[in-house]
Amino acid sequence: MKEFKLLSGCYHKCFGVKVDRLEAELISCLLPRLQSFHCQPTVWNVEGLSALLDCIGHQKRLNEFRCLEIPPRLFQEGAVVSAFTSLLKNNRRLKVLKLFLATEDKEESRVDTFLQSLSNGLEKNEGLKVLELNNISVSAQAAKVFLSNKHVSEEVHFNNFRLVSSCCDVLKNHHGTPHGSNKVTKLALSTNQAFLEDNRHGLSEILSLLNCIARLPKLLDLTLSLTDASNLNITEPIVHLLKNASLKKLTIRGPTLETSVLCEALQTTIDLRHLDCPRCFVSRTSQTLLAQILKEHNATLQIVRLEKGCAQQHVIEYKEIMYLLELNRMGRAILREPNTSKATVIKQLAEVQSRGQTCPLQDPLNFYYGLLREAPGLWV
Repeated sequence: MKEFKLLSGCYHKCFGVKVDRLEAELISCLLPRLQSFHCQPTVWNVEGLSALLDCIGHQKRLNEFRCLEIPPRLFQEGAVVSAFTSLLKNNRRLKVLKLFLATEDKEESRVDTFLQSLSNGLEKNEGLKVLELNNISVSAQAAKVFLSNKHVSEEVHFNNFRLVSSCCDVLKNHHGTPHGSNKVTKLALSTNQAFLEDNRHGLSEILSLLNCIARLPKLLDLTLSLTDASNLNITEPIVHLLKNASLKKLTIRGPTLETSVLCEALQTTIDLRHLDCPRCFVSRTSQTLLAQILKEHNATLQIVRLEKGCAQQHVIEYKEIMYLLELNRMGRAILREPNTSKATVIKQLAEVQSRGQTCPLQDPLNFYYGLLREAPGLWV
């Protein structure tokens, strides 16, 4: 048996499951045989959750633990916090940890102190690769301190989170500057609700968090999906990230990005491959600007997501953008290198021809010419 799910009934909650100490002991008999454990009981209590976490901490095969419907008050219990910390310190095999709180109440679901405990546990854990926290309330300061830690997991998700004011004096003097050895490569912050507790002070708080994120040294994939955030301008931290990091994929939903400033950054970035910010390129003017950047400067960007309907509303601009992105996927950047040889040109054209056999191109000659014009001195 590789996977086991303990759920509180089928789709209609046909029966209840209470995880107390006795139930946790019964579950522990199964754990040595599992690689993945998904637990969603009807009722949790301190003793049951603590006992289960203690048992998971000593498993040698389990690499994924998904725990749902956790009452937020349990994160305030010393026994539970201690058990989570011990789990991370003891179980080096665990790769994925996903926690879902049972409520979205902004006070009850606050996890500032719990994040500190997770950081302590991660100091002894090099194995955990994915950490996902759902339905949480967290202060910008606590999130900065956690994400800046050099021991934090490579992939971090804060799903359906709410930003609240800081209440922990210990964190106020921490600047939240990412450690040079920070390992975060993928980060997703998303919410389907108004995520700011106080719009007046909240905007500066989220910007301070984004400025911290923009300085994560190994970040490759960033997703910001924030509801009711159209008045939040995140241009400055995002441009800093594009210019100073090796970001390969950027997804933005909700906040505002200034298209002209973003396109200016796209002129020089060579690492970004996937840009998913459709609100930036709705107008014909913005699409014309993007096409110009791709034609004259950026030969490495390969995917740009545009709003539905762009193909019908701005046909010429849309087709040119798609054409240039396809050329980039075919290796246009290689042909722009100063030391490109005739053999390299021939190799790239052969790869395009081979690719066309499995995925036929509508106008192959147009693509061959588009690549050849990048190195005219080698064939004219």
